[in-house]
Amino acid sequence: MVEERAGGETAIESNVEEPSAASRRRVRSKDVRRWILPPIARALVFAMSLPPLWFSRRVGSLLGTLAWFVMRGERRRTERRLAIAFPESMTVVERRRLARRVFQHFGRLLCEVPVFVGWGRMRLREEFKWRGLDVAETQMRRLVDEGNGVIIVVPHIGNWELAGSLGSHGWQTLVIAKRYRVEGYQRLMHECRERLGCNIVYQDDTMMPVVRHLRRGGVLGMLPDLDAKRLSGIFVPFFGRPAYTTDSVAQLSLKFGSPVVVVGCVREGDDYRIEMSSPVRPNSVEGSEYPVREFTLAWLSKVESLIRRYPEQWVWLHDRWHSTEETLAARRDRERARDRAEVAARSS
Repeated sequence: MVEERAGGETAIESNVEEPSAASRRRVRSKDVRRWILPPIARALVFAMSLPPLWFSRRVGSLLGTLAWFVMRGERRRTERRLAIAFPESMTVVERRRLARRVFQHFGRLLCEVPVFVGWGRMRLREEFKWRGLDVAETQMRRLVDEGNGVIIVVPHIGNWELAGSLGSHGWQTLVIAKRYRVEGYQRLMHECRERLGCNIVYQDDTMMPVVRHLRRGGVLGMLPDLDAKRLSGIFVPFFGRPAYTTDSVAQLSLKFGSPVVVVGCVREGDDYRIEMSSPVRPNSVEGSEYPVREFTLAWLSKVESLIRRYPEQWVWLHDRWHSTEETLAARRDRERARDRAEVAARSS
């Protein structure tokens, strides 16, 4: 707007509103996450890769105990989720003790993974001792020899990052992972996983590498035990309560005839054991009215069985039962509104 002032002067009044203080704070917060924190995380990973493994585990256990005392909100949420999973088999005191062990386990996990990254895939393969690896390799060899590919479900239990490094043992594994939104974190995690021996493809990439890999009889690793959120999924029981679970495992297995096995890299003292389930085969749901649901329930029940045996090593800090029919409908409404706003912005 052009405004005439006294003395014949004119001034242009802008219709553009200045950003609010809250908006500026959000921008600054995003800048910090994007440009400042990733280099700090990279430096921390390097520093944490230097101590010996036994020392890192001791420090991690102490950090986990400290977090259990300090992070009261996360502690209460963890105890509530344990109450959902073990409503009658554990007392309140037992669940509290278990929650403390959960924090201690993840403290050790946080501190030991950088050490393994520093070792690299060759040292891991040559020096690290896996219990149960020979049995798992024999079973995997039989499944691979069938020629239809194999799908490995890797739950977030024990050290799932190490489980991905099994590809360096000749399993020819391709792992589907979620991409981090912040590019600096994404580059760091990709480099760390490559050093551990993981061959990664991302959920938002084209699925053609996955299709070609299974058709060649390769091994596909997936980590589908958490709340699927933005992925295509269905509700199936998990610890007795409906949990939104991706249907991609069932879809791929039924399409390519690939058996599915659940593989966990679980902690036993200072070592790790490879736990491998019996295979879930596509023909097990032949004739079913709801084959995708029945197949999803079959492999998820094996995940639940593994968690019940090692409950302190699963990610109870994650809200597995967050997605409901209502939250999914609200999320779809928000996405449709955002799409309409983008179309309107482009057309204006």
